[in-house]
Amino acid sequence: MLDYLSIYGAKRQFEISDQDAPQQLARSRRWRTYRRAFLARPENVWCRYEKRKGVFVKATVVNHWFPHQGNRRIFWETAWHVPLSRKAHAGWKKHIEDIGLRELLRLAPLYIEDFDLYHARSILIDEERA
Repeated sequence: MLDYLSIYGAKRQFEISDQDAPQQLARSRRWRTYRRAFLARPENVWCRYEKRKGVFVKATVVNHWFPHQGNRRIFWETAWHVPLSRKAHAGWKKHIEDIGLRELLRLAPLYIEDFDLYHARSILIDEERA
């Protein structure tokens, strides 16, 4: 006899909503390995937001500069990953995302080395059309 949990678990295995996609990417072994290696690099040890203010706070979050919302192409665009502290990610970065894409594009060169505006626009526009 099957109980509710085993039926629900089997059903969940095959029916993954779009809402679950971002969490699944962030929980993957590939992401955890990448995150650990990214934050271990000497240039990524300190939170970029705090460092620009002259304060050195250890980075604990790999931030996706542009919100990916489960889009794998944007999620794995490693040139757009920025080391942030949990506080900066939850506060300042969230505020910037709420303002909109134009503000993210304006501030990107300050936090991402060798930021290519044309490359960013082409990817973001392609993904909006898809």
